[in-house]
Amino acid sequence: MESAGSARDRVPRIDPYGFERPEDFDYAAYEEFFSTYLVILTRRAIKWSKLLKGSSRVQRSGTVKRYIRKGVPLEHRARVWMGVSGAQAQMDRNPGYYHRLLQGERNDRLEEAIRTGKPKLKHS
Repeated sequence: MESAGSARDRVPRIDPYGFERPEDFDYAAYEEFFSTYLVILTRRAIKWSKLLKGSSRVQRSGTVKRYIRKGVPLEHRARVWMGVSGAQAQMDRNPGYYHRLLQGERNDRLEEAIRTGKPKLKHS
């Protein structure tokens, strides 16, 4: 079994989602687990690639539902979620809608709420 120090050098301090690992993180156990789990992730990624090959759209199905429950590989995530959420169909039905919204009338209060995450209260 390898020492925790060597695993600490190989495993990034920041996880793939941008979170810093805690001080007491067990790098050796993580590395041991991930070495076997990587095989599973690779097998799933291959299945997703086969499922999506040759199709421009992701259709809801029992297979897609089952695959989603096991996890969508990062490389397919945007395409899958756009398809199963209906967002891609909305975009197809309304080409240029987002850009028309950007060109429309500006609402300073709304922009401030988006920028700061705090709605600007109206004082009467």
